[in-house]
Amino acid sequence: LSLLPHSGEADMPRLAAEAHALNLAAPTVELPAGTRLPAPPFRIEGDGIELAAVKRPFGGKSGCVVRLLNLRPSPGLATIVAAVPGELDVTLDRLTEDAGEPPRRGRRIQVPLRPFEVKTLRLASADA
Repeated sequence: LSLLPHSGEADMPRLAAEAHALNLAAPTVELPAGTRLPAPPFRIEGDGIELAAVKRPFGGKSGCVVRLLNLRPSPGLATIVAAVPGELDVTLDRLTEDAGEPPRRGRRIQVPLRPFEVKTLRLASADA
């Protein structure tokens, strides 16, 4: 399920097509035996924290959108760790933005989550 913010009347065929494109699975390819895959650009640390989704950002923005889930009935702390050179910029997705939470930059960024909270973030290279 995707939400596509818009103003005015809904162009349902276009909205449905764009929502579908946002949720397409990543293409798969068969690689020759012994092929080394590139390392992911980040990893998520934290007890009871699950990486629930990774997808392209809406509107052609750089980076990726990640959805974190706190599986526990108590507050949790996710740490996003850059696994490649350089720093990451982390901003809350505009649909879930909390005006009191400014964008963060660094190699290790902590993200607090309330019990059972789902938080959507956009990650991008600070150099982009």
